[in-house]
Amino acid sequence: PVPRDDRSGPAAGPHEDIDLTLILSVKDNRRGTVLCLKSILEALPPQGVEVIVVDNGSTDGTSDELGRLRHGALRVISAAGSTPVQGACEAAEQARGRCLAFLTDAVMLTPSWFAVVMEAIACDDAWDAVVGKTITTEGLIVEAGSTAPGKDGWESRGFDARMHDPAYDFTGELGSGSRYALLVRREAWEAAGFERTLETVGAALIDCGLRLACSGRRIVYQPGGILALIPAAPVTATDLPLATLEALRPEDYDPARLATPAVPPRKILVLGIYLANTLNTVRDIVDVLGASRTHAVTQRWVALNGDPPDAVVAAVTARTLTGRVPKFQIINDLLASEDLTRFDYLILCDDDVVLPRHFVDAFIGLQSGLDFAIAQPARTLNSYIDHPIVERHIGVLARQTRFVEIGPVVSFQRTAFDFVLPFDLSSPMGWGYENVWAHAAGHRGLKIGIIDVVSVDHSLRKPVAHYTWSDADRQRNAYLATHPHLPLEECFHVVQAYPLPEEAS
Repeated sequence: PVPRDDRSGPAAGPHEDIDLTLILSVKDNRRGTVLCLKSILEALPPQGVEVIVVDNGSTDGTSDELGRLRHGALRVISAAGSTPVQGACEAAEQARGRCLAFLTDAVMLTPSWFAVVMEAIACDDAWDAVVGKTITTEGLIVEAGSTAPGKDGWESRGFDARMHDPAYDFTGELGSGSRYALLVRREAWEAAGFERTLETVGAALIDCGLRLACSGRRIVYQPGGILALIPAAPVTATDLPLATLEALRPEDYDPARLATPAVPPRKILVLGIYLANTLNTVRDIVDVLGASRTHAVTQRWVALNGDPPDAVVAAVTARTLTGRVPKFQIINDLLASEDLTRFDYLILCDDDVVLPRHFVDAFIGLQSGLDFAIAQPARTLNSYIDHPIVERHIGVLARQTRFVEIGPVVSFQRTAFDFVLPFDLSSPMGWGYENVWAHAAGHRGLKIGIIDVVSVDHSLRKPVAHYTWSDADRQRNAYLATHPHLPLEECFHVVQAYPLPEEAS
């Protein structure tokens, strides 16, 4: 919910210096809402216009997007439990403009739209409502001012004609209104209004236009007021083909083959971020992490720049974000919502790894048995590798080291929580954490290490593909300058290697 009913510009009485109130009522259409609002705010006249956006209980990240907006002419109303039609009616009741303009989140404004609308408001022509032309990004008409019921559903005037088809390039009077946008004088709106039981704002606009026309109100078509239909989101292949996934999957190692005591059930918190518009393995990761036969695993993921790929991932997606947000800022925000006293281990996981099928049971069993306060799985030989120490050593169970990398998978025992968490955001991408962790763990007499026999594949995406190397490096240097740490040459040191028993090799 986004309770921001009071986020408005300077207080003003009804209609005082406000020529137009533009109303956008939305629910669960983050992409359409963002594109529509962006077009509005970029073209907004410097004065005389207010914008009211109603969020009707969105759960797809729309609320987060609206929460980041700051504009003196913008108000955001939270109306959880309302339909978009009911929300639009609520906004109209709060509107201060002499005229109202209702938009759907299916369109973007072009610069000409505001020019035509404000000119219509300024002149004294006898009109009650004004509609414009809606086109596709390819320049075809979707609607030339009006849509009405037909034999096969809604029929839009001018559909599929060229943008500048002469038949639709002249001002005229229409017998119904647009399903995308409607400018209406307040007195005409108060006479017609919306049918609150309708499901969509588009249907309510059509119905309102028919009511206006049937009551003798004048609806004027202005072809220069152009709207652009928001194109469908490009389809991006974000799932790795199953055959490729299985070819990359590292072999399982059964902890029962080792002569080590069984590990009692642990409570594990997994936090991760997935790039929803980029090739990833998040669905497989969620499945693998959730398949532990021994431990209770809680997963909290953040979707970045897109939606969850399916209901399974959506069920463990705590929030959605857009833009470039530093990794550990997001992780800290997730941590702030969790009671860490409930968990024995915290695992951070990237979205571009392939895990062994029984990763959790094997890895946590070994980390617990070896008493590593911080541990990571080694990387397979075909993975992208920045530091050779993390490459898997064949024939080795694990290595106690002075270096555990921040990703793509890293695990913390509860004993490390106090000196690791929350993550220091002076280096928000995490560069330099390893040096500080090594120093802090050594100072406390704690062991850290790399588990070789449980490795992960990290060959899907090149590192540093989605952030700037120079920025992260600058932040690392500043972070290390103010924190006790081990230099890298000391970190890249194996304290002890644990060979595989012969019968387990």
